[in-house]
Amino acid sequence: MRTERAVSCLAVGHVTLDAYPEGLLLGGSVAYSTRVWQALGAQVQVITAAGRDLPTLPPEFEVRPSEKTTRFSNTYDGEGNRRQVLVGQAEVLVAGEIHAPADVAFLCPVLHDFAPRPWIAALAGTPVLAAGLQGWLKHAGPGGVVEYGPRCDPADFRGLQVAFLSEEDLAGRLDWLDRLCAVVSTVYLTQGRAGARVFHRGEVQHIGPCPAHEVDPTGAGDTFAAATLWALAQGEGVVEAGGWGAAAASIMVEHRAVAPLEALRQTAERRWRLK
Repeated sequence: MRTERAVSCLAVGHVTLDAYPEGLLLGGSVAYSTRVWQALGAQVQVITAAGRDLPTLPPEFEVRPSEKTTRFSNTYDGEGNRRQVLVGQAEVLVAGEIHAPADVAFLCPVLHDFAPRPWIAALAGTPVLAAGLQGWLKHAGPGGVVEYGPRCDPADFRGLQVAFLSEEDLAGRLDWLDRLCAVVSTVYLTQGRAGARVFHRGEVQHIGPCPAHEVDPTGAGDTFAAATLWALAQGEGVVEAGGWGAAAASIMVEHRAVAPLEALRQTAERRWRLK
């Protein structure tokens, strides 16, 4: 890898309180992403919305007031398939002036936290502008049960350089993936324990998984994205960067909710275990 340099990273999306048997734990794509970036030595800033029920967050979190904090209940079957139920939702994040430009901007809603186009426009010019699409590709159905499958137009994501989504998010819509790849030059499709594929300028390459003792798969995709984006900002190629993502994700799934910084600092060493 090239000599590492300090990078600044911005995440936009709702922080969440996720229900587990032991109680409510902090979650959301922004929480997973920022923990990874901090472990890798990046400067971090976050734009989110939450209610008063949320514990005090570090100063790098710009918390916009909301009546509620977004809450989910997550359960998994024996094959790792998730059943997610929306319990409460924070206010929509409105795009505005970005006070501190970043090297990496990651739009990562958990469930329609904001519309993509205004934020893509607001962050135009960011060296690495990316989004995790899962929050726009799933929807709360009857009883708050989260349902998967794209209903939006891939053209809504024009202007992004990098996009992330999972096979679960895609729900078999390969036609939608093809249309997305026509407007975003680099698309990572995560495949759980099978690793990931990266679609880059007409080519498709595989990124192997990193062995892990899985405890909780929540946040694996967000972690993969955050570490991959950090590596891209360091000048890594799309496959090599994905290797950093796979390594970080393998560490995150070995912990309940967000992993400790000490564990994630082993990402560089862990990536040599890729299959």
